[in-house]
Amino acid sequence: MWRWSRRQVLVEERAWRTATGRGAQRLGWLPLDDPGLRLLREHIDQLPALGAERIAGLYRSLRKAQEDAKNEPGAADFYYGECEMRRHASSTPWAERRILWLYWLVAGYGLRGLRSLTCLAVLIAGVAVALQQVGFPPCHPVPPLVALLVFTTQSVVSLETRLAALGRDFTLTGAGDGLRLLVRILGPVLLALALLSIRNRVKR
Repeated sequence: MWRWSRRQVLVEERAWRTATGRGAQRLGWLPLDDPGLRLLREHIDQLPALGAERIAGLYRSLRKAQEDAKNEPGAADFYYGECEMRRHASSTPWAERRILWLYWLVAGYGLRGLRSLTCLAVLIAGVAVALQQVGFPPCHPVPPLVALLVFTTQSVVSLETRLAALGRDFTLTGAGDGLRLLVRILGPVLLALALLSIRNRVKR
């Protein structure tokens, strides 16, 4: 499916997803009657019923073996699988599962840079629109959206952010200052996650 990335997986994870109903096509997993999975379909019932915790351990061992061999890109898919199984494991503390879910959502466990860049673009656009609505005192004219997009992007990369548009300076309200602070904190984090994903894919 176009919206999901391909990765190497263990047959045990495929069996677990089938048994737990987490392998639906909406998640990008091929159905078991797919011709390419005939061999798997013949043997999947013979596999031991492994839980998410055990599968996470298998992925961890494979990841460490690849890392010890200095094959960091080859270990990436196994790291992704390990985090996936940890996120679904009942033994993982609730708070840790929520953190892993957020890490998966915004960065694909540090391996999906496009997600981080998409979240960054949404953040910039959302803050710019919010600034138009509540960022300036009622008595002041509101700058055009393009100027606010430039201002928000500058805030992400910590450049000079004095907003000047139409030849005059603008003062932010308390809500505007809060939005600016939000983008100055979250923006660099999302940008760093995107760079981290590139490093994890090309590191030797």
